Amino acid sequence: MKILLLGKNGMLAQAILSVFKGKHEIIATSHSECDITKPEDILAWVDSVSPKMVINATGYTKVDLAEKEKDLAYKVNAEGVGNIARILSDKNIPLIHFSTDYVFNGENQDGYYEDATYSPLSTYGASKAEGEKEIIKNMKKYFIVRTSWLYGPGGSNFVDTMLNLARKKENIRVVCDQTGCPTYTFDLAQAILKLSDGDKYGIYHLTNDGSTTWFDFAVEIFNQLGIPMHITKITTAERNSSAPRPKYSILMNSKFPRLRYWKEGLTAFLSNKTLIL
Repeated sequence: MKILLLGKNGMLAQAILSVFKGKHEIIATSHSECDITKPEDILAWVDSVSPKMVINATGYTKVDLAEKEKDLAYKVNAEGVGNIARILSDKNIPLIHFSTDYVFNGENQDGYYEDATYSPLSTYGASKAEGEKEIIKNMKKYFIVRTSWLYGPGGSNFVDTMLNLARKKENIRVVCDQTGCPTYTFDLAQAILKLSDGDKYGIYHLTNDGSTTWFDFAVEIFNQLGIPMHITKITTAERNSSAPRPKYSILMNSKFPRLRYWKEGLTAFLSNKTLIL
């Protein structure tokens, strides 16, 4: 199957390119090649490639900066996604689009199923929720995949941040009052490969199985590496971020086979890293 992948330079897109290689024909574009805020860019690529499916891995993801760059966040995450949805709907081409746990407020300790009501706390979360609504309003053939706490090669992520801090500091301060589901990009990409082969359209929650806090995630990273590291618990309030974060952003998966446990995904990621600490 010929697939057009938008946003090829992102961390998740790189995992998708690796996993899909040899199984599907993927034509991938970067933001500079295809700006989704410009409908003419999308249309030109779709007409040129004639894909059987489009995967949108683009997005404005600067959670804190979005509070200052609200217009830009909405332009990319809502208006841009609306452009994609309308063009693909006209041509009857299915879409795989990625969303986030931040479309929920995190007050439900039991987690959120796929049909939960939107309740974003931040501009970033609100812009992603509006993007979802654009797809639902304009398309019938779509997979909206909500995921969370992504890490993997080829992009900024929590695991690499912890390892970089360990090179510079003897004590690392990590938030202990946010709970979520760490997700390895290659595990998610494998799930996307299976999802793309079917036609059970709708909203999916795909994360590695299980949940943890950022603090316990950090502890597990260094435990798996056998590196002694002093980690101090701090609260979200002490971190003093510009954008509010959900306290419990656990995405419950009721529609797809579960991905492996998050600690196993972390082991796989760390086994492929060359560490100098």
